[in-house]
Amino acid sequence: MFTVERPVPACAFPGGACSWSHHGFKHFGHEGMTRGQTRHPLPAKYLLHVHVQAVETATVAGVERKAIGALAAKTEYLRATGVVIGWDDGQDATLSYVECSGGAAVRTFHGRPMHPGNRTVRKFP
Repeated sequence: MFTVERPVPACAFPGGACSWSHHGFKHFGHEGMTRGQTRHPLPAKYLLHVHVQAVETATVAGVERKAIGALAAKTEYLRATGVVIGWDDGQDATLSYVECSGGAAVRTFHGRPMHPGNRTVRKFP
């Protein structure tokens, strides 16, 4: 159903390459979804029309993104999309947040839509 386009984007972790994961479809929207269904502690969700893999791959591979971490355990990415891609805590999410994690041999990335006021955004320079 979902395939990872090649070449896979490079992870900020030296020597690490990540492949995309749907992460159990946790952040995928569904028919009839409401903003209330994205309020904490429920997960943020992408809007139905959003191609999740394309958005998240662009965040990891793009030049218009910020990366923090570059650790063996996890690297995090944040990118402004310029459009509403989902709902986060019931608010319009215009940011794409992605994390790449795993070991030296196998790493995957997955993400979620994020609103600009989310506390995670403050971690980024």
